Formats: sequence, structure tokens, C-alpha cells
Amino acid sequence: MNLLWTGFLLGITGTIHCVAMCGPLILALPFNQNTSTAWVKRLLYHAGRITSYAIIGMAVGAIGEVASIFIYQQWLSVISGVIILLILALKFLKIKTNFFPPAFLKIPSSLIQQMRGKNTFFFTPIMGMLNGFLPCGLVYIAATASFGEGSGIYSIEYMLAFGAGTLPVMLFLPLISKFLSAKINLSFSKISPYLATIVACLFILRGLALGVPYLSPKISHQEPNKVEGCCEKME
Repeated sequence: MNLLWTGFLLGITGTIHCVAMCGPLILALPFNQNTSTAWVKRLLYHAGRITSYAIIGMAVGAIGEVASIFIYQQWLSVISGVIILLILALKFLKIKTNFFPPAFLKIPSSLIQQMRGKNTFFFTPIMGMLNGFLPCGLVYIAATASFGEGSGIYSIEYMLAFGAGTLPVMLFLPLISKFLSAKINLSFSKISPYLATIVACLFILRGLALGVPYLSPKISHQEPNKVEGCCEKME
């Protein structure tokens, strides 16, 4: 069962919550006018941001590929689902889930501030990439889900789907920001954890291979990839 579509849903439902986190930063950027040049720069900025998600997917997918040598891919799916539920539990308990030292977290923000005044086509996508590496619980969840794919390519595709889901609202944010009330933001903030819980359960069910068509199909077991050694018999 391919769960690529869940990445897109995570992005599109969580994007209103992202507005509260990254919205002020994006609205402060010097290319929010309704001109053709501003639109090109806006597209470059978000292309850079989604590229960061793809890089995260590549790194997580590489770890997943190494893990799949020793563990059945289906158990990677279960592990991903459990980790997502753990992240959600920590969020519910209001325990901080920033996995990087505070000093490291200041680097992307300070660089964005330095580049903001340059306002060139070259620096615009770089600012977007730096934004993509800022700490975000929703990105953590998407990256964990991409780990369950057990493949670098699939993990990149998952994170690209997630980024595509965030694009519509974030791209048009300067035009629709005045219509986004605090009530709308609160509503979507409540929806996102429920959707992430559903995604986690889907990954766990897929990994359990209960024989339920489309939901938890049976998987024909194959041994995890093993490094061929010199002990193999010569024919």
C-alpha cells in the first residue's frame, strides 16, 4: 500500500498551522507585492523551502535503507507509526520536541535576516531552504513517515508530496492573510494532530500485514538484504 498521498494531506491540512509559525517571517520578506517579479521570487523561495524537505527526505531515506538491510521493511513502517504517535504524545503533554541545540536553531533565522535585505534572485531560494530547515513538529512527523518507506527515493517523494501540500496556502499567503482569522487557524491546528494520528495508524497497520486488502495487505516475507560473504558455496 503506497501512502504517498498521506504526505500531501499532512502538508495541506497542517499548512494553516504553519502560517502561525512561519507566516510572520514570510510576510516580512521583501517580495510580497502583487507584481510579476515578486511572484517569481515567491516561487523561488518556496522551491527552496521544498528542496530542503527533499534533502531531509534523502537523509532519512538513507537511514531507512541501511535499516532495511537488517529489518523487514514492514517493521520500519510500524516503527515510523509508533514514533509519530510518540511525537504527538509529547506535543499533547507540552514537552518540547526540538531535537537540535538552541545555538544551532539560531543559525537559519539569523542568516535569513541577513539575506532579507539583499532581495535578489540568487538569495531568494537560499532563504527558502533555510526556512525549510527551521524546527517544525509537522516536518518531524512527515520525515518520520518518510522513514517508514525504507527507500531514499520514496522518502524524497514523500517529502516532496508534503511540501506540495503546504504550497497553495504559503504561496498565496500575502493575498489571503487578511482573511485568515485566529478561529480558522485554531480549527486547522486541532485537525492536524488527528490526521497525523490517522497517518501513524495507517503506517502501523500496513506494517502489521493483517491481510486486509488496501489497508493492511499480506506481505510475502523475504529475508532482509544480507551482505554476501566469502562463505557462500562455490558452484
